[in-house]
Amino acid sequence: MVLKRSQHPDEPHIVSFETRRSSEEPAAKKPQAKKRVLAPGVKRRRRLWLAIMVVFILWSGGEIIYQSFKVQAKEQEYAKVEEEFAQLKAERKKLEKEVERLQTDEYMMYLARKFGYKLPGEETYAEPER
Repeated sequence: MVLKRSQHPDEPHIVSFETRRSSEEPAAKKPQAKKRVLAPGVKRRRRLWLAIMVVFILWSGGEIIYQSFKVQAKEQEYAKVEEEFAQLKAERKKLEKEVERLQTDEYMMYLARKFGYKLPGEETYAEPER
């Protein structure tokens, strides 16, 4: 048993006890543990397990990369289809308005005169082309 006094200036009256075995010396190094000898099949099984895990991790990584490329391609395709859909929607609205206009007599008369038709008793004059 060794008696030690505290070296800290704020605590001059604190004493602590440390116990040491008689065979230990303060500066002695601990002996290193002996290396365990493994059974003959253990190393082989560990290497096999490691090889299987490496193959699995490589396969997983490849699948993740492959699928991310597939997702990116699908997103691009989706954007194109969405753009085409918006164009078709705008064209549909335009055609619906045209159908509504074709239902009116005034527009039908306008189109008839545009193509050179006239009502009985009307005279038509041709505009000079510019």
